[in-house]
Amino acid sequence: MIPEPKPYRLQPQIQSYAWGTRDAGAYIPKLLGISPQPGRPYAELWIGAHPKAPSTVQFDDGAECPLHQWIAAHPTAILGEAVVRTFGAQLPFLLKVLSAGQALSIQTHPNKAQAELLHAHDPEHYPDANHKPEIAIALDSLSALVGFRSRHEIEAVLSQYPEIATFMKWQPNRELDDAAFVRQVFCRLIRYTIHHEDELLPYIEQLADRLANQPVHTAHESLFLELRQIYSQADIGLFVLFFLNRVELTAGEAMYTAAGVPHSYLQGNIVECMANSDNVVRLGLTSKFKDAATLINILDYTANAGRPVIPATDDVSQVYAVPSNAFQVMRWALPAGSLQVVPNPGAVQLLLVTSGAVCLKGCFGDHTLSRGECVLIPACLTEYTLLAGTDCQVFGATVPL
Repeated sequence: MIPEPKPYRLQPQIQSYAWGTRDAGAYIPKLLGISPQPGRPYAELWIGAHPKAPSTVQFDDGAECPLHQWIAAHPTAILGEAVVRTFGAQLPFLLKVLSAGQALSIQTHPNKAQAELLHAHDPEHYPDANHKPEIAIALDSLSALVGFRSRHEIEAVLSQYPEIATFMKWQPNRELDDAAFVRQVFCRLIRYTIHHEDELLPYIEQLADRLANQPVHTAHESLFLELRQIYSQADIGLFVLFFLNRVELTAGEAMYTAAGVPHSYLQGNIVECMANSDNVVRLGLTSKFKDAATLINILDYTANAGRPVIPATDDVSQVYAVPSNAFQVMRWALPAGSLQVVPNPGAVQLLLVTSGAVCLKGCFGDHTLSRGECVLIPACLTEYTLLAGTDCQVFGATVPL
């Protein structure tokens, strides 16, 4: 099907990872207007062309095609000449809705050079050769662990939780600069775990018993006790969480996570956009494949609580620009009856309606979208208008030109 200058409806793919929300609390079924299957976790909704779970393009005549195949057949008309020149015949970003009912793994993502090496040596666990910088924008709220705490805070962790320091047989070296100190501490913890994992569980149990008898807990301590109920065996993530910053986002707030930054989303519903990759280097709080040795070699050890993204804002629209040439995110909050003209400088766009209903108007006629529906705007469509049928919220992702 040759692309025309008009919107194309997409059927996204649901990912059912164990940490997703379930049953009456499942956000993604509510977004899509479907009934959740009892007990099924609804973790992510993928809107894009990653070969692991590509969206399906739905044509007017009832025909369908996986998005990555349609792009491969018509790259310039769909992606735009500038996008193809930079990224080749592939969509360079992946748009998601993520709904966390419990903590994701403590993880990081490789940069481009690291991803190429990991994919070449272990394609089973690193399925592509791309990096994965990402932005998270809270739909309601997001609790997360992001980046290392300061040297002062980590020194306090080792003092306040002697179970951790004793397990890793820590000997302080105060002559190091801050980043080197954090690296030395963390690498000592992880390397000791790799070689002496059989010693870990008693120290976790000691800390759990001690904290359970305390009347008041810090946020990190409460999280440790909560996750201890889920991970009853020796999981180093239960100690690692004390080394990372707690971050809380409210609706509309956003943060950018670059390669090498350790993080774990704990709970909440977000729109997420990233380079088109599924490369995840995991450390703990998961039953999936973990690669601690790789992770400690690619981490950013500077104190870093995530990079807040302050959008450029006018009355109804926001643009979340990030330090990546692969993607940026737009958000429109439109009152009923309002119009928003959206120019397209020549790059593919993906749109998702998260509340209300909106009509896309242009040379193609009218195209109405309700909550949970998404479309692709090909590069060959140079302008369209959003007409809000009700109060609505629309997210868009594109390549900055």
